[in-house]
Amino acid sequence: MARQLADAGIDMLIEKPLSTTFTGLEELQRSSSVTACMSPSPMCCDTIVRCLVCVRRFAQAGSAQPVQLVAVTGQLFPNYWPAGHEIYYRDRSTAGGAIQDALTHLINAAEWLVGPVQRLVADAAYQLLEGVEVEDTAHVLARHDGDLLAAYSLNQYQAPNEAATMVVCERSTCRWQLHRHRWRWMTEPDGPCHEQSFPGLEGDELFIDQANAFLDYLEGSGAPRPVTWPRRPVHCRQTWQHCVDRSRDMARD
Repeated sequence: MARQLADAGIDMLIEKPLSTTFTGLEELQRSSSVTACMSPSPMCCDTIVRCLVCVRRFAQAGSAQPVQLVAVTGQLFPNYWPAGHEIYYRDRSTAGGAIQDALTHLINAAEWLVGPVQRLVADAAYQLLEGVEVEDTAHVLARHDGDLLAAYSLNQYQAPNEAATMVVCERSTCRWQLHRHRWRWMTEPDGPCHEQSFPGLEGDELFIDQANAFLDYLEGSGAPRPVTWPRRPVHCRQTWQHCVDRSRDMARD
């Protein structure tokens, strides 16, 4: 569908994941109108982007090499998207399940902070969420560019709506806490903890900002974002799924 629209010269806002398979991705990139497509950003709200920019600068500046990243997040999914399981969430072929719905955002943001994932192992399972059978819990261990080690943990049924990412560098540590609207950093053991706050998010502000950015592009006040990295999220997804399916096979053996 996206290829047909691109070939017809129709501007598109393509939500992630761009695809659940590699089929057609290269053809989409080669499309004559692909520059009219905007690939989805890991975090689209200006508030979040500004905070992530601070964390990225910290990790890449005088704090020396990042060596570890730990990200933990969770929320009661139906509380924020009541009809999600009826629209897409219950089926992996429509980008459902915790891995495609949430984990991809988390790891995309981490790759922007510390570099691309080179290797990973994963486990995921259905634990609690009502009305679905796909995974609602996922854990990933990954190695990013430059031998940085990372751990990711998420569920979509806990009561608190929380998201936190910690980046440990050779001589300092910073922590981004979305649910507390702040990022914090320390540069010496037992030293002072510095803190910078940012405005909280309201309702669907993430998606409204994303739609507004697309409309700005259509009106000529924003630049298109070409689809230049669709293979990596799909490759990560397939690797996660292989790990999860393999662990189930071993359990049956």
